Amino acid sequence: MLIAVTALHHRHEKKGRFVGADDTKILHHSRTRSENKDSENHSCIVHGQMYCHGSPIEGVRPYLMSPQYPKFIINICATNENGWYRLSTGAFFELTEKVYLTVRHQCEIDDFPPMPKCAVPYYTSQIPIDVTNTTYVGRNFELSELKAYSSADCLY
Repeated sequence: MLIAVTALHHRHEKKGRFVGADDTKILHHSRTRSENKDSENHSCIVHGQMYCHGSPIEGVRPYLMSPQYPKFIINICATNENGWYRLSTGAFFELTEKVYLTVRHQCEIDDFPPMPKCAVPYYTSQIPIDVTNTTYVGRNFELSELKAYSSADCLY
């Protein structure tokens, strides 16, 4: 078993631990909303698992944000020992089309080295999720493969 403990400061300490992988299949499905419901007033659940190089990652804190309010966190959680996360938009009245699932992590991304000369390098991965006409979105993420959605950052 590979174990690595990391900490990032973003209002509070964040830790990540790699554990053995049981299942790395990709989950991508959604449930559509009834056509009768108000499209601007609905809740959507986003859930799935996060992996780092095939192993579930524990303790990272994915969160949802809206393009309309980029500094406002709609919902935040921590992944459990199997990498599972569950987020909800709640009854957010002004959601249009998409939200961003954002996660800061230290899982090295293939062909995208961390920031050099940095005491605490980390990545910020931001994935758009379409929440129109749906109440449920299931997504698994392999953090090491999110190059197109990520930036390399430095804490110190």
